[in-house]
Parts: sequence; C-alpha cells; structure tokens
Amino acid sequence: MRFHHAERVPLSTPDVHTCLVLRHAVALSRSSWRGDDMVRPLSRHGEHQAAALVAGLAVASVGRVLASPARRCIATVTAIAEGADLLVEIAPFLAEGSDGLVALKRLVATSESTEHPGAVVACTHGDVLVGVIDELAESGVLVEPPRTIQKGGAIRLNIVSGTVAAASIVPAPK
Repeated sequence: MRFHHAERVPLSTPDVHTCLVLRHAVALSRSSWRGDDMVRPLSRHGEHQAAALVAGLAVASVGRVLASPARRCIATVTAIAEGADLLVEIAPFLAEGSDGLVALKRLVATSESTEHPGAVVACTHGDVLVGVIDELAESGVLVEPPRTIQKGGAIRLNIVSGTVAAASIVPAPK
C-alpha cells in the first residue's frame, strides 16, 4: 500500500474517494453488561451520538455503509444507512480484534469500487482503529497521530489511485 503526505493531494480532483472509519458510539459498559459482548447495545448517550452522526459527517453522498458484526457498531451507522437508502453491510474484517492494516487495505479497495459511488462509511472498534492510526502514522499520512479515536469519532480518509493521500480526525459528536 502506498501513502502520500497530505500537502501533495489535489483534493478538488474528482478521483478522490472518501472513507470515514468510525469508532462505534458509546455503548453500555462491559462491566454492567451480562450478556454476549457481540450484542452489547449503545447507551442513551451513544444513541444520541449515532443520531448526530447523520448530520455531522458532511459527505455529499454515501455509497456503502459497513460495520463490524457487533450490535453497537451496526447501531452506530444504521441511521446513516437509512438516510442514504442503503443497508448496513456486515464486514467481519472490522470486528474487534481484527488487524488494522488488513482493515485499512480492504477499506481502500472498497472505497475505490465504482459499483457503489459515494463515500464509504465503516464502523469498527478502538483496537482496529489503533492499528489503522499506527499504519497512517508510519506512512507519514498522520504527522501527529492521536493514541486513539473517541467513541463516535472517526478518521476521514481521502483515497487516490489506491493510495491514502490524506487523513484527518473527525471528533465525536457531543
């Protein structure tokens, strides 16, 4: 995978593809949840964050919505998918414990697909995002990378010709 520094990217080019990689919104705490972690739901605050994401993402059009199989990830992006008249696609490569580099490569390829034009919105977990951040930092795309992304926050990727050309952090909605 190749990367370029942000200052070299002509962002007005129509060949720039956008991918928003979200960390799921705030869920009920692991310690208070007695069931299977895969079905642990969003908290009330997380539900409000998920609703706020629809307006806060600022993408012209959404072409695909992907999520980890975890209920909290699916719930985070359901309103986005509904607003774009799409279904949430379950993507096991976004599951908790997955390799961040593998997830990044798959998202770059998915973002450049002409089958579903528009931005790709993908929801995953903090550990996967740490792997994505590490890869973007190592490649020089994120010069001052955060240690993690807040729940409900995202990394916005601009992708050109199979290359992550720029990345920026999108703060979580309040």
